[in-house]
Amino acid sequence: MRARALSMVVLQFVFFSFVIMAIDDCVNQGALSSCRARSNNTSRTLERLQRFERMVPFSSLREMYIGQVKQRLDSDEIEAAREISLAGVTAGVFKDAWQRPEVFLEGVAGPSLDTAPSHSVVASLVKHHIEIVTELREFLMHDALLPVPEALVSSGEWHHVVLFYSNGTGWTEAAESFPTVKSIVSTAEQSVPPTGVISISRLMPGTHVKAHCGPSNIRTRIHLGLQVPSNVSMIRVAGTVQRWEQGKAFSFDDSYEHEVWHRGAADSLPRVVLIIDQWHGNLAQDTKARASTLLKELGY
Repeated sequence: MRARALSMVVLQFVFFSFVIMAIDDCVNQGALSSCRARSNNTSRTLERLQRFERMVPFSSLREMYIGQVKQRLDSDEIEAAREISLAGVTAGVFKDAWQRPEVFLEGVAGPSLDTAPSHSVVASLVKHHIEIVTELREFLMHDALLPVPEALVSSGEWHHVVLFYSNGTGWTEAAESFPTVKSIVSTAEQSVPPTGVISISRLMPGTHVKAHCGPSNIRTRIHLGLQVPSNVSMIRVAGTVQRWEQGKAFSFDDSYEHEVWHRGAADSLPRVVLIIDQWHGNLAQDTKARASTLLKELGY
């Protein structure tokens, strides 16, 4: 019986690979829109795949879908990424085609983007944003921001300085230059979830950060505008485009697909924001504990 079950799992993985190859072939021909007949075959294949779900490890199936979407986004094959994301919803591996984190907790509801966040730290950040800007200017007189260590930049330059890591490091040496931030988020050890950070992010003119999803849906990411050139820098969260404003804040669930641009001319000001990650507001305390354990087991 065990050998038969193993054979069925292997067969299903081969079957899934065949499905992805069919989609790949469609994409490689560069004609997704003229490939509808074959898309119908793919849909039938995915329906068959769903019938076999109980024989296939759900997590492995989900990882395959996530990997395939990421591969398309990395290659700027946007239409193909959308097709596979929607197929993932049909297959039951995604609740929302825009939301594809590696770690997904059920029952964490909330908007992908909140332009008027009620989080307790937001009012203080807005009130004291001028002090934070002053501290940043003083910091840049003797220190530099470093390149963000992510392979997400298709053009331009993206730099940051991390003030707090939730991975056990805590407040960094750089945070000593930002006493206002430390005072406002004085409970960072409890309020910043695993995988979370507090940082300052700078985007130079001409920069594009590719579409991607954060690692989990346990956090809310707050952005406070510290230096914002007019009408040239923006972020897309799921299907909504949001622009930053000087001294104003918004938040988003970064487990949803998001993408960033600075479309200013070479002589435009950089876009600079303060980023603060906080536990998702709809997570109960016991759920936070389980999520922390799970993420540690996965190496976060």
